[in-house]
Amino acid sequence: MTSAYHPEKWNVTKNLFIWQFALGGKELPGWVLAEAKANQHFKEYPILEYYWRHQEKNAMVKIDVIPTASWKEAQAGFRGLLQEHMILQLPAVPDKMALLGDVAYTGPSDEMRNMLFIRANMIVMLNSIGRETVRTEQLAFDVDNLFTRKQHAGNGKTRPEILQFEAELREMPAGRATVLNLRAEDPVQRPLWYRFTTDNGEILQENDRVVYLAEKPGEGKVTVLAVNPEGDTDEKSIPVKVL
Repeated sequence: MTSAYHPEKWNVTKNLFIWQFALGGKELPGWVLAEAKANQHFKEYPILEYYWRHQEKNAMVKIDVIPTASWKEAQAGFRGLLQEHMILQLPAVPDKMALLGDVAYTGPSDEMRNMLFIRANMIVMLNSIGRETVRTEQLAFDVDNLFTRKQHAGNGKTRPEILQFEAELREMPAGRATVLNLRAEDPVQRPLWYRFTTDNGEILQENDRVVYLAEKPGEGKVTVLAVNPEGDTDEKSIPVKVL
């Protein structure tokens, strides 16, 4: 029963939204991306499967990332995963890992070979699958940090460029949503993923569009960060006024 996990006490990162996420192979120090797949689904959402091989040890880790349409969808999906798990109740991560995700759980052993967490609209699962067992807590933090930490801009030759970022409505009443129009490109046509943040409301996906949902009256802004596989970024912000 998911009620045993007390989902009403989970944290909520509703001012963050990750869109078109992909791991490029250089995000995890000491690990090499061996294979990536995207042919499985959880409900209507694709499961991005990444197999990482350690550069020195006989170890391998599988990282599954499920991007959902909103933080609410992520929390509902996470509850579903917990309910389907063969272990009646997974243990919560230790207190020293309290900053991992909005909520995080580990496997039944003390080896930390299995981790699962959510952050904003993202569900992440990590499993040690190689002959040599590897603890996955640092890898979990490394992935979570991609969603939350300040990214470096890179140099002009490799960094992407946000060509257009605007809201269809710059002024709106509280509780109203507006579409965010975005266009960006990489100098050598590499795929980009995006991190949206706001200081008043939340970001979510409706159909194939990203929208901003205003929360309370006042001045605010919406920011987008475009990230390429090298980790180079470009960032732009737009003001919003909530009536």
